[in-house]
Amino acid sequence: MISVQQVPHAMFNLSVVYMMYQPDHWCKIPFFNAEVFSQTNSTSYTWDDVLNSRIAFPTAANYSDADDAPVVRCEQWEYDQSVMEKTVVTEWNRVCDNNWSRAHVHMSYSLGYLVGGLLGGFVSDRYGRKTAIYGFGILSMIFGFLLGYSREFEIFLVVRFLLAASNEAADLAAYVLCMEITGKEYRSIVGSLLQAPWACGYAFLALVAYLTKSWTAIHMITVGLHCVALVFIHFLPESPRWLIMMNRVEDAEKIIRKACKNNNSSLPSDLGLIRHAEKRKWMKKDERPHYFHLFRAAELRVRNIMLFIIWIATALVYYGLVIALSDQSSPGRSVFDGNFFLNNAIAGAIELPTLAACVFLLKYGRKSSQMITLIGAGLLLMAAMLAMYNKRTTMALIFMLLGKVCIQGAFNILYIFTSELNPTIVRNTAVGISSM
Repeated sequence: MISVQQVPHAMFNLSVVYMMYQPDHWCKIPFFNAEVFSQTNSTSYTWDDVLNSRIAFPTAANYSDADDAPVVRCEQWEYDQSVMEKTVVTEWNRVCDNNWSRAHVHMSYSLGYLVGGLLGGFVSDRYGRKTAIYGFGILSMIFGFLLGYSREFEIFLVVRFLLAASNEAADLAAYVLCMEITGKEYRSIVGSLLQAPWACGYAFLALVAYLTKSWTAIHMITVGLHCVALVFIHFLPESPRWLIMMNRVEDAEKIIRKACKNNNSSLPSDLGLIRHAEKRKWMKKDERPHYFHLFRAAELRVRNIMLFIIWIATALVYYGLVIALSDQSSPGRSVFDGNFFLNNAIAGAIELPTLAACVFLLKYGRKSSQMITLIGAGLLLMAAMLAMYNKRTTMALIFMLLGKVCIQGAFNILYIFTSELNPTIVRNTAVGISSM
C-alpha cells in the first residue's frame, strides 16, 4: 500500500522535465501565420526559411537595411508544437528576456522540498507516521488541483512550492513507516523494492507526456493517481515502534498481534521490557522529540553531519543527470536522436535493474554499498567528461547512463542507511532534514 504512493510522487518530482521543455520559438509577425503560409504556397520552406522576414514580406526585400531603424522588442511568440503543445514556457512566454525566470520553477520546488523535509519530519515524529502521510497527502491533493488551474506565473510558483512541501513530507513519513514495520533481515529488500514504483512512475510519466503533450494534462493525471494512493494510505496501520516510544503500548500491541496472526507467529515476549529503552537513551523523561535531539549527543551530531554532506552530493548528481539526459538541445545526450519521450522513459526504466542490484549489494553492509555506488558514480561521470572533451559523444552518453545507475543505487541505499542510523524518536526528522 505504501509503494503505490511512489508512482505519483515520482511524477510530481520529475514532471518539471516536461513543464519546462523549451521548444523552438520565434517572434510572432503581425498578419503572418507560418502554418497557413506553407499550406497556401507551393514552395516548400524549412523553419529557418520561414524565420527569414523576406518570405513574410517579399516586397521589403528590395529595400536596403537602414542603420537608424528602431529595434522593436518582441511581445508575442510562436512555438514549435511538434514535441510538446503546452508547457509552462509556452503558456507564460518564459523565453528571451523572461528566460531567466525558468529557474524559479526549479527553485520553488526545491525550497518546498526543504520546508517539507523540516516540517514533515517534525510532524511525523510528534504526531505519528500515518497522521503525517494522510494529512500531507490530502494537502498534496488540494495543491495539486490548484496548480493545474493557476492562471498567473507567480501564483503557479507559490502553489508549486506548497505542493513540493506537502508531497515530500508525506513521502518521507511513508518511507520511515515502511522501514519501521519491516524486520531487520528484510529491510534491504523492502527498502530497495519500495523504490521500484518510483522508476515505474518515471517511465510512465514519459508515456503520459507523449499521449497528452500538455503539462496541465500530465499534472492532473498525476493528481488523480495520487488520490488513488490516498485510498490505500487510509488502511495503513500506525508504526508500532512510534506508538511504543509515545507510551501507547496497548495500541502497538493490537497492531503487532494482528501482524503476528497474519504471519502465523507469536507476540514478542519482551515487548514490555523494550518500552522505554530507546527513549531513555536519547531523551529525558516526558520530553517530546525535537530537531535539536539530532545534535545533542556527539555520536548523533557527527553521524548526521556526515549524512548531510552525502545527501547533498547524491541529490545534486542525481537530479543534475535527470535534467542533463532530458536536454534535447545538447547533441550526444540522447539514446534515440529526436525522441524526447523515449529517451526519458529509458532513463527511468534503467533504474529498475539498479534496485535489484542494490538488494544483492546490501548483503555486504550499508557502508560498503554506499561507498561502492558513490565511487562508481564519480568515476563514471569523470569518464563521461573526458569522453565529452574528446568529442566522443556516444561513449559520454553511455558513461552518463551508467553513472545514473550508480547514483540511483546510492540514493536508494542512503535512505535505508539514514533511517537505520537514527533512533525511532527522531528518525523521520533525521531523514527529512538530510533529504532537504
